[in-house]
Amino acid sequence: MQARGAFAGDLKDFHLVELIQVMALEGRSGALELTVGNTLKGRIYFEQGALDWCQDLDQGALTLGMILQQLGLVTKEAIEQVVASSTHDPFGGLLGEQLVQYGKLSDLQLKEALKIQQLWTMRDLSLLEQGRYSLDTHARSPVRASGSLVQIPPLDATTVNLEIVRYQYAWNDLINWLPNGMRTELHMVEMPPEHYALEFPPQVWRVISHVNACHTPRIIANTLHQQEMDVARLLGTLVKDGLLIVVSSPLPEEPMLRPSHTATPPAPIDLFTLIARIHQEWVNRRTALEELLALGTFVNWMMLELEQSWRQQRLQIAPDALFHLLDREHCLSIGATRIRVVSNRIDTDDLATQIRKEYQRALGEKRLNDFKASIFKQFQRALTAMLLSIMRHNKSAPQQNAQDEQTWNDMFDEMFHLLMTR
Repeated sequence: MQARGAFAGDLKDFHLVELIQVMALEGRSGALELTVGNTLKGRIYFEQGALDWCQDLDQGALTLGMILQQLGLVTKEAIEQVVASSTHDPFGGLLGEQLVQYGKLSDLQLKEALKIQQLWTMRDLSLLEQGRYSLDTHARSPVRASGSLVQIPPLDATTVNLEIVRYQYAWNDLINWLPNGMRTELHMVEMPPEHYALEFPPQVWRVISHVNACHTPRIIANTLHQQEMDVARLLGTLVKDGLLIVVSSPLPEEPMLRPSHTATPPAPIDLFTLIARIHQEWVNRRTALEELLALGTFVNWMMLELEQSWRQQRLQIAPDALFHLLDREHCLSIGATRIRVVSNRIDTDDLATQIRKEYQRALGEKRLNDFKASIFKQFQRALTAMLLSIMRHNKSAPQQNAQDEQTWNDMFDEMFHLLMTR
């Protein structure tokens, strides 16, 4: 491991438990990135040494929907209902928030599920023994940045490391039979071993009956509404006894993630072109006032992209979707005056009048920098919420989402710098 200023190295030299301890002892903040070759496998966000959020970016990663099913809190049908509703409101909030809104889940249950999701995701990431780690000191948790209505407090390093150690102790033997962890794809053997008594308790039969349809411990656990570690123990024994075999083929799509047959997902939106267009427009603006006036235009651009995508699927976005998004992100007013929103568009002429008026007032009161920063951060929240909605509906690979998110954050850092130096 390198000196305090540079935090990077090889995972074969330092286990994740040790890295978490160092982050905690030194009170570091940022995103610890885990890579294998050129592929980003995971991101762990820290805030002053505590774990603030983590992301497993590999295929078959644990999702909140999976956690809720394994804990028996929500059915697949309830999740599909929420997914279907999101095709009419692209800003309907994250899955957990919508389940609470629909009365399928309580706030307390959601917070506990999010905590478990973080701990179990850290368990998965701890199985990485090869690759590299590096710390991005500028990155912050995307959940905090999204303005999510449900937030959980950061997890202390001791709690996380105890969960990892317990998991690895249980996995020491299982790894011989389930080499890809919860993502290991399994299949029934065509002929059981000779003299094997095919007598099993009911819970084992239930697991066996889902192997050829669901394949992986994780998906089997979701289907049975059982915790994946309990299912993995049963499956490991069955592999050891020769009743199941490990196969190498693409993972099946997790059925929980598919929308219902009545819902057609929106066509993907070209985020790269949209981000480049926003950046170029900002750079072309010559004054701080012109830059601030562009923020409402950017919101309308993103709204137009969403509408066109939905229209291709013969779907219509709710006419008040943008209003509710701006309200949720506390972006409905400039000073004491409400922003005018009509048919999912910001009235940019009205917005320009409000911003010019408040700009001149702030200039006269010698608080212009505070005003510029406040307006910029206000619209950044709304635009970032729209970006996250687009990313959810694009259903891109996790690595692509991580790259788009980093590009977006870098662009806004540059935009803010330009604004504050004019």
